[in-house]
Amino acid sequence: MAPALPELDQEASRKYFGSLMETMLSLFMTISDGVSWEKIISVLSSISLVWTAFFIFYVAFAYFAVLNVLTGVFCQSAIESAQNDHATAVQSMIANKEAHLTKVRALFNQLGTDERSVITYRQFEEKINSDEVREYFETLGLDVWDAWSFFKLLDRDGGGSVEIEEFLKGCLRFRGQARAIDIGQLIHDQEWLIRNQGKFQTYMELELGKLKKQLVALNTMLVGLPLRPSPPMSRDREREEGEVPVSPLGSVRLRNRISSDERTPADPVNAPVSVPSTRVQLDT
Repeated sequence: MAPALPELDQEASRKYFGSLMETMLSLFMTISDGVSWEKIISVLSSISLVWTAFFIFYVAFAYFAVLNVLTGVFCQSAIESAQNDHATAVQSMIANKEAHLTKVRALFNQLGTDERSVITYRQFEEKINSDEVREYFETLGLDVWDAWSFFKLLDRDGGGSVEIEEFLKGCLRFRGQARAIDIGQLIHDQEWLIRNQGKFQTYMELELGKLKKQLVALNTMLVGLPLRPSPPMSRDREREEGEVPVSPLGSVRLRNRISSDERTPADPVNAPVSVPSTRVQLDT
């Protein structure tokens, strides 16, 4: 016959194991932090060590097997739900993108294309102020306040015309707010420009220094060279630069004098004396 329990243990036994429902509630509270299972062990240990061993096995199995399995199931379900949400979001983005592409193609056709399926700036400028085109741009989330600036942004290759691929990419890129990748690309391009500008400035300073040294050396060499007389001018050049206009009578006398000097050698005694009315100044 089992020994009688003390009065306190009997009250605890009736509290936790008085009925089947109370027993199940106590076991559930043990694994859900409703009650400390140390209290349950103290009650069971006063009854039997076998029930204490069964209770410890129950707690270990519930914690390390059942609860972990349930946690894993819920985590797997949450991961799959998140993946489904991502796929749904991707499908929604694709659907929105297709809708925007349809609107952009309609806008492209509304602007009027030529045989090459391109838009020129003249066509774009003519259609940009129409109500239909404005409504298309508003549905795309684009505010085109300057036709020329917007067209230059669309014309990435600078060809003066925009193809449908450039138009689609430009409209989808400019709609909404700036993305982080756009800001990152802008920062990268700016750093590249600053770096190459510094290299170019250093290169130009070196080249200008070399050019300055060469000019100084050339100037020194030219200063040391002797001066050379200028080559004699021809008679026609002398007449053009040194002859002063004279009267017709003086010109005739001058021609007669030159002709007589060419025919006979110069004789200071027998040479005829003729004084022209004007003086001829030659620049020798």
